Amino acid sequence: MFNGSNYSYWKVRMEEFIKSMDDLMRVKLANANFMALNVIFCGVDGQEFKRIFKCSTTKKTRLILEVAMKELVL
Repeated sequence: MFNGSNYSYWKVRMEEFIKSMDDLMRVKLANANFMALNVIFCGVDGQEFKRIFKCSTTKKTRLILEVAMKELVL
């Protein structure tokens, strides 16, 4: 579960989780943005969800999380 303090760890786990799915599921994730968003939304805590719940693309969601985590590190 992503709680805002371990983004690098969470990001690697999510990438590996998606890679571990069978090929058909990966194709569906690539073609169905809502499925990928669901994976991300389910992998964050309530505080991080508040940052991203209005996002409609996985790219925007990822960018928001990456910027937020970089700000915490600085």
